Amino acid sequence: MVWAAGGMTAYAAGASGGAPGPERGGFDAQAFFEKARRAVVMLRPVNARGRGTMKGTGFLIGSNGVLVTARHVTAPGEAMFAITADNRKIPVAGYLGEDADHDVVVVQLDGNGLAHLPLGPRELPEPGQWVGLVGNPGGGGLSFPTGQVVRVAGVAGVWEEIYTTIPVRRGHSGSPLLNARGEAIGLAVASTDRQRGVAMPASVIHRILERAAAREPTPYEKRPRPRRAEPIAMDPDMKVAREAMQRGDWEKAETALARVLRRFPESPAALFFLGTTHLRRESWAAAAAAFERALQLRGECAVLRFFHGGSLVRCGRTAEGVAALKEALRMGLADRMQIVAARTVLALEAARSRQPEEARAALEELRRVDADRARAVQPEMRRLCPGL
Repeated sequence: MVWAAGGMTAYAAGASGGAPGPERGGFDAQAFFEKARRAVVMLRPVNARGRGTMKGTGFLIGSNGVLVTARHVTAPGEAMFAITADNRKIPVAGYLGEDADHDVVVVQLDGNGLAHLPLGPRELPEPGQWVGLVGNPGGGGLSFPTGQVVRVAGVAGVWEEIYTTIPVRRGHSGSPLLNARGEAIGLAVASTDRQRGVAMPASVIHRILERAAAREPTPYEKRPRPRRAEPIAMDPDMKVAREAMQRGDWEKAETALARVLRRFPESPAALFFLGTTHLRRESWAAAAAAFERALQLRGECAVLRFFHGGSLVRCGRTAEGVAALKEALRMGLADRMQIVAARTVLALEAARSRQPEEARAALEELRRVDADRARAVQPEMRRLCPGL
């Protein structure tokens, strides 16, 4: 089925990959697409000569012109215009922030009263969940392929990716990944070798908006110029590092990550992975240094705080490590295994420092999350602190 949108042709494709779409419950695909497409724009960069070509897709998340797209779409050194569904040409006026690791940027259009999509929750989607993609493959018009989430991979707050059955074609970069409620739960950036679409989750957009809330937008022409436009996931050494980590070849992973960081020196993800390779090789001080650098870039991440604390304890900086682990728990560390590990270290270190009251309290906190683990460490705690 084809709809005309003020000279911009739009069509809806059927579900791909056998996805169980919401249409079975009376879902109106045409109405869904018509509503969503109004918030989706085509982005046209303009060089110094005033020439422009279709570059990618973006989507509005605020009536005041707040727009999200893929970072690699916003070419450095160029002006940018958004072409709306009703063929209006609106300049990109401001820059709000970006996440280079996830290839996401948030900018500001020079406009108000614009149609926009609701931004989805921070929570990641579940495998099998229905999703739709409204994008501009090939620059020929908006399309609406649908599919489902295959899996969600990564480390919470550090590096997260949503894999779907919808391949991301040329021109799809920056398109919104939608749930059945029409919320933008991700941003399409690439496809895998197996033609799985890769999207970055809405939680990344939320983080950028939180950082931007306390300041005025930077004029677009004065935005930070990235050293490299392509996302870190497409870096060949990053691919080598991830494959080496999957095989357990930590030496090769460490070497590849060092090369990655020469090109992406402010990448929390690369620093995190480098820190974990140091841990695997029992290079405790090097691991602590890598996690500390990552925290300077993303201090709000509880997982980074947890790994930093653990590495500090292992390299003998116990007081600092204990403080970091307590802070990770206070920040809302979510992974149960990490919570148990942190509570175990806190209980043992309290006993080792001969603080019976603190040790009892730490043991009780551990018992609440893992009674078996608490029973297992209790004899060692009593040995370390006879008065316990």
